[in-house]
Amino acid sequence: MTSTPHLKTSLAFATLLCLGAAHAAAALLTTAESGTSTVQVDGNIVADQSDAKTDGRVSTVAIFGTLTTPEVRTAARSAFNGEIASNVRMDDKNRFSNTNVTETISAATLVFHSSPDNALLRRAALDFVLPPSFMEVTNNGEIRSNALEMVLFADLRVCFAMICGSSDSRFSFQSILTSSWQGFTHNEIATGDASLDLTALRNPTITDNPGGFIRTTTLEFPAFQGHLDLGLIPTTSPFTVEYQLQTRGSGRLLANIGLAGINDPFELATDPVQAGALLVVIEPGKGARASKLGFAHGGIDADGRTAAQTRAPSGSRLLNRPHALTARWPAAVAQVLPFCLPGVEACQCANVRYGDPRRT
Repeated sequence: MTSTPHLKTSLAFATLLCLGAAHAAAALLTTAESGTSTVQVDGNIVADQSDAKTDGRVSTVAIFGTLTTPEVRTAARSAFNGEIASNVRMDDKNRFSNTNVTETISAATLVFHSSPDNALLRRAALDFVLPPSFMEVTNNGEIRSNALEMVLFADLRVCFAMICGSSDSRFSFQSILTSSWQGFTHNEIATGDASLDLTALRNPTITDNPGGFIRTTTLEFPAFQGHLDLGLIPTTSPFTVEYQLQTRGSGRLLANIGLAGINDPFELATDPVQAGALLVVIEPGKGARASKLGFAHGGIDADGRTAAQTRAPSGSRLLNRPHALTARWPAAVAQVLPFCLPGVEACQCANVRYGDPRRT
């Protein structure tokens, strides 16, 4: 029997849960996804949407204005397979509207949780990705001093508890771009474990045209990949990973445009987003039979890019361009997926490669 393509990820994730059940006292594996998108104008919330699910997918959007009037739109996405993204667009449409955007923000959160395993001492490791990101501001020479502020933010927390706190942060990144026609400033803060090389996040690629009547300033960051060896998980402790991405924008709309995006901007559910932001591997300690649990890990398209980078005629990046995505399973996990473990009678395992259920 051959499964339809849209079922393959579900079958693979179900198989991971079957592998976890092979332990005498299996730890329960769950994910939690949440998103929130908000627009504030003159201190008042004018658009707002939030959503949260377990082992699912959320996509939120907040829009102020229309396609033909000054517009602010922001969106967030989070999914159990590791899709996570956030973006903001502020566009005055050359109306000189003087709209005071107090703040527009989208936050996408993905949580991985494993309950205590009282039978086995477990080790954990984490591979994470901060997807490609950018900020861009386009200003008009008629309004020289008015500035927009755009913000990118990411925070990864790991703890042996149900809920992580700020002290559990293992990786944090923030970049702020403040740009007017007269000039711009930017500030980057990146912190994390000593094993992480954060140089690229502290040194963005900057594109600017200070001599033009329309001045566009762009800061770009490549995809960042990190690995954390989390060591042993105490037998009586839960294990939690929390990953949040945010984009924010603020300022007066006066013939200007402000953009901020993480993980190649998207529009609602119409465009795919790069998957595999998190890969969590949990295995028994030395001497126990190993099995591994994790998220699907996203790949890249055939020519080595995560997505095409198209631009609008004005020089500003479009927020609804198409994307290419090829998902794959990590080799370490794929080695144990194509068969069911002996003695696993409580769940129906599936062959991920071909999609036909088989029993051992």
